[in-house]
Amino acid sequence: MNIGVSAACIGYKWNKDPVNAPVNQLATHGDWEHCLEEGIGKTARARTKELLCVIRNLNLPGTAPNTTPRAAAAPAAESGGKKRKADASPTTTQSPGGRKTFDYTNEYRELKNHLACATHKGENCFVSPADGHHHRVDRYLTTLWAKEIVCHR
Repeated sequence: MNIGVSAACIGYKWNKDPVNAPVNQLATHGDWEHCLEEGIGKTARARTKELLCVIRNLNLPGTAPNTTPRAAAAPAAESGGKKRKADASPTTTQSPGGRKTFDYTNEYRELKNHLACATHKGENCFVSPADGHHHRVDRYLTTLWAKEIVCHR
C-alpha cells in the first residue's frame, strides 16, 4: 500500500459481512487481538465457505471505520442475518477452491422427520428390528446418514 507507519489507518472486514457493513478499525493491539478472536470463532462455525479477513486502507474515501462499540454491535450482527432458503441447486456443486461440496439439507430434513419419535418427544429414534427397542440417533449420526444417502444416489 506504500503508506508510512505513522500515517497508516487500517481496518478489516470479513468476506461474509454485508457489502454496506462498516469497516472495523485496527488502531491498537487490542483491536488486532479482537480481530483474531473473532476470526477463530467464525472459522470454528464455518461449514463450507472459506473465511477471509480483508484489510483495508481507511484513508481512502468510502471506507469510514466502525465507530459503534463492539459490545453493542456484536449481538445485532449475530441475530439479524439472512435465513437460507431451499433452492433448486444441484446436489453436488463445485466450490471456489475446486473441492466438491454436497447439499444434503433436503435428505437431512426428510430423515429427521422420518426418525422423529412419538415415545421420546423431541428425540430422533429408530426401532431395531432385532430386539424392538428404541435407539436414539444424535444429529451427527443423522448428518452422516443423510450424506451417505446423497453419495450413494
